[in-house]
Amino acid sequence: MEEIISISATILCSLGGGAVIIFGLSNFLGKVWADRLMSNEKAKHAQELEAVRSKFQRESHQSLAFLQSEIDILREAKLREYNDKLVIYRAAMDLVATILAKLEMTVLEGRKFSETDKEQFQIDRLKIYAYLAMVANQEIMDENDKFTDLMIEILFEGRESSWEELRMIALGLVNAMRKDIGIDKSTVSYNGER
Repeated sequence: MEEIISISATILCSLGGGAVIIFGLSNFLGKVWADRLMSNEKAKHAQELEAVRSKFQRESHQSLAFLQSEIDILREAKLREYNDKLVIYRAAMDLVATILAKLEMTVLEGRKFSETDKEQFQIDRLKIYAYLAMVANQEIMDENDKFTDLMIEILFEGRESSWEELRMIALGLVNAMRKDIGIDKSTVSYNGER
């Protein structure tokens, strides 16, 4: 009986040891297989993530380049508009200065406007209006209307005026232009003694 027990124990030990070995090997192989699957999944996930990241960067760069070009176009358009206003306002003020110089002689020295001067005034006032209508806001147009109305009253209707009144009307136009182009929002006034 002792032999039977010994043989049985030997068989069980040999089978149990094999089972332990098989169990250990299957556990080890399972871990290796799982690690390989995980590393494949990690690599696949990393590739997908990198593809998404590079696509996002590419689209971001394209969007930024597009926005920058739009900003450049807008900046150029605004700069051109600003420069156009300056040129037009200067041209208008050159004509206003010519008209004022002739009117000053009329008001201060009692000179009469010739028919040629009156005709030139009509041409100049229409030029001023056309120049301003292209770029000016309504405030400037209103100031120009005040200036033109006074000039018409003096030249064609015989209205009496003073140099101070002429200057104030012209300064109203100048100040509206200055405000529009943003050089200085404060008003300019004549502080001399004439």
